[in-house]
Amino acid sequence: MRRLAMISAIALLATACRANGGASGVPLGSPDETPQTAGSGVPRCEEVDWISAPAKRYRDSPIYVANEQPTERILAWASGQSGFEELWIDRDHLGWITVAFSSDADARQADLERLFPEVGVVAVGVE
Repeated sequence: MRRLAMISAIALLATACRANGGASGVPLGSPDETPQTAGSGVPRCEEVDWISAPAKRYRDSPIYVANEQPTERILAWASGQSGFEELWIDRDHLGWITVAFSSDADARQADLERLFPEVGVVAVGVE
C-alpha cells in the first residue's frame, strides 16, 4: 500500500511539474499564491531537475503507448537490489521504465541491459 501511495505521489508531482503555473492554476509568484506553497520548504517544480538517464541509454524501441510496460517484472527485480528507491514511467522517453537507485546506478544499468535486453528500462542515480 505504501509503494502505491509513493507511485501516486510521484505521478501527481510529475503531472503538476508539467503544468503551467501553480497547482491551483494561479501563476507562480502571484499575490494569490497560497502560503503553504510559498513557505513550506518544498521546492517548486521549476527548481527541481527532471530525472532521466543519459540520452545514449535510450534506444528507438520499444515504444510503449499504453501501460504495457513490464513494470511488475522490473519492480520485482529492482526491489531486491541494494540502493533501490523507486520506479516510474518516463512518457518523454517512449514510455520507458526508469528505476532510481541511491547507489551503484551504473552497475544496475549493466544488470538491466543483461537481464532485460528486450525491455525499455534505464537506471538512474538519485540522492
